[in-house]
Amino acid sequence: KTPTTIGSTLMSNYPPGVTGNEFEIAGPDWEGPIDRDCEDCRWIGEIDAWGYQGTLHWTCPECNTEYEEYGEDNE
Repeated sequence: KTPTTIGSTLMSNYPPGVTGNEFEIAGPDWEGPIDRDCEDCRWIGEIDAWGYQGTLHWTCPECNTEYEEYGEDNE
């Protein structure tokens, strides 16, 4: 649904301070498989990952270590 404008005020169904761009509302910017290796348990392989605002997130399927990778070289 498109927000409604009344005068110069933009109306939406979100509470004050909520834009709709938050991860909980908009979801990840990117999702897909990547090749990685876990530094904790030495697992190596393909894993599903997701990206949000320039950060790549993935979890090791063997030891459940959560990773956040920052920077422009993310896949």
